[in-house]
Amino acid sequence: MKNSRILIALLCTVMGTAVLVTTLVSAQPPLPDTPDAERLAEIGEETGSIASPTQLSPNCTFDEAFGLYLCPHPVPAVLPQANPADHARALGMLSSDGLLLVPDSHNRRIMALDPATGAVVDANFIPADTTNMDLPINAILSAAGDSILVSDQNNDVILEYDFSGSFVGIFAPLGGADSTIMDGPRGITLTDEGNLLVTTAADNVVQFDSSGSFLGEFISTDVGTGNPDSPYDIYGRSTDWLVSAINSDAIHIFAMGIYQEDFAPVDGFPQQLAIDSNGNVLVANFSGDEGVLEFTAGGTLSSTHVVTGTSSALGVRGVYILPNGNLLASAGSLTQGNVYEIDRDTAVVTGDPKLPPGSYIPRYIEFVTVPQTLLYLPVVIR
Repeated sequence: MKNSRILIALLCTVMGTAVLVTTLVSAQPPLPDTPDAERLAEIGEETGSIASPTQLSPNCTFDEAFGLYLCPHPVPAVLPQANPADHARALGMLSSDGLLLVPDSHNRRIMALDPATGAVVDANFIPADTTNMDLPINAILSAAGDSILVSDQNNDVILEYDFSGSFVGIFAPLGGADSTIMDGPRGITLTDEGNLLVTTAADNVVQFDSSGSFLGEFISTDVGTGNPDSPYDIYGRSTDWLVSAINSDAIHIFAMGIYQEDFAPVDGFPQQLAIDSNGNVLVANFSGDEGVLEFTAGGTLSSTHVVTGTSSALGVRGVYILPNGNLLASAGSLTQGNVYEIDRDTAVVTGDPKLPPGSYIPRYIEFVTVPQTLLYLPVVIR
């Protein structure tokens, strides 16, 4: 924007006589408007921070591109403590009915829920770990089936924990964080060969083998029109892969790492993906058209399932399909952050939230189960 020019009148005194003097000066352009609450939430979500027009703490940094301060998420003064009885019950379910693992990035831990109902089994399945964990997004079973892998967006690593909840080490990249290999990991999944796929803030999907060695890009940053601009999750179908991307506002289809076409446009901030037995695709949408978006297998939007908080719709990050056909959705932050059950017929929340009153930032919801023989095998410390 060009500086405007303003005519200013000055009243001066020359040899005792009042004289009106006019001059032209350049005016500075107005400062950009402060983004609204939804846009601040989007920026914070993408950057793994709290976006604010003011400096909330000495640890905030000013970002020129956004014109905002980016502040770290504070660590709670009192962290939740593990409960051995809850953990024993969770291990019993892990080798029978399975568990749903949900990272809680506010408390730097991984929660375990009942896959049949969404009820809490062990809120501290992987207890709070402020030393190694900063912004956990997705927790899945490793290819070996003997440990849990956790993507950490802010630390630029995939963490590994054993079933007791103890930290094993950094699974990938080998040798520790390296943003030239993986920058801002989000949604993760395994290929049929056991390789780990990671969506990243660097507009690509990177691949590691089952030992954590880097194999290169699975989907490149340079794929022309189909570039997944800031991808958040990847989900494999029988012959292709679906990728949610927040800045290209779409779910993309890739096969053999090559862009095929857009599955569907999405207004907002699409995060975790899930697919029903009938082929319908569920998309957790954090902003814009907030809620869980349901598409037919052909990409036609069939319904929007809204999660409503105390006054407005909540941004959704994670989604899971319960055996009764209802949906679990992780949504909201802090006192409104929770896991909600959505009645698919009415497209609204049913029953009470799954987590007890408290402060949470729940992320993706992932089903895991392992044979009992693997539960107590030692995992090599990295």
